[in-house]
Amino acid sequence: MSKNKKTGEIKPLKNRFLRSEKPENLYVTFALYFVMIFMSCLLIFVYLVGMCRVQKSSMNPTLYDGDHLLMLKNPSSFVVGDIITFRAEVDGEEETLIKRVIGVGGDKIVFVERSAGETDIVDIYRKKAGDTKFELMREDYLDGDDPMLKSKVLKPDNKNPGKFAGNVVAWNATEEEREKSALLVDEGRLLVLGDNRNDSIDSRYFGLISADAVSGKMFYRLTKGSILERLLLLIYNKDVI
Repeated sequence: MSKNKKTGEIKPLKNRFLRSEKPENLYVTFALYFVMIFMSCLLIFVYLVGMCRVQKSSMNPTLYDGDHLLMLKNPSSFVVGDIITFRAEVDGEEETLIKRVIGVGGDKIVFVERSAGETDIVDIYRKKAGDTKFELMREDYLDGDDPMLKSKVLKPDNKNPGKFAGNVVAWNATEEEREKSALLVDEGRLLVLGDNRNDSIDSRYFGLISADAVSGKMFYRLTKGSILERLLLLIYNKDVI
């Protein structure tokens, strides 16, 4: 409520605001505008953005257990390299997982096995729709060419039954042999892997996922212990996935 100094009439602040009457106190009006703009921005932010807490080690060395991420909710487009959250069935139960997109609709993927010292590792070769040849995926996020971060478990083992064992070729395979063994990623589907290839339940276990199953796409990792992280934890509270 506010009181007109000349007439003594008391008017609600909302009437003054809605009728665009000249304010008697500019500071009050500024505060009202600020609060309204701030609340509007906050509502839009919470509606469009989700928060994710990383669990376990499947995304090492990019992400670590306990990291908090900001995710764009229900994204509609994806590119290779995106980090996403989605629902998938693991051991008969649905879980929310976080992995990296390795192939999108129209891609052909082939896994090329080679030796690095005493370790057999697997390189990923990708041919985008419209391309004429397979190109090695330069996965800089895997810390260069460290063989311990590359996967050799595309063939069956206890954790990853080897959905793509038939898509593995030798390092000296011809382009024609790669084409014959390649995995075609259907439109509306995604091939996803964890960055920690030797300790990740991913598409090798449950196959390609539907793009419709994706709930979020990472766009920012919060600094641990930062003021922003603490503030957003207060805002999202139990909505952190």
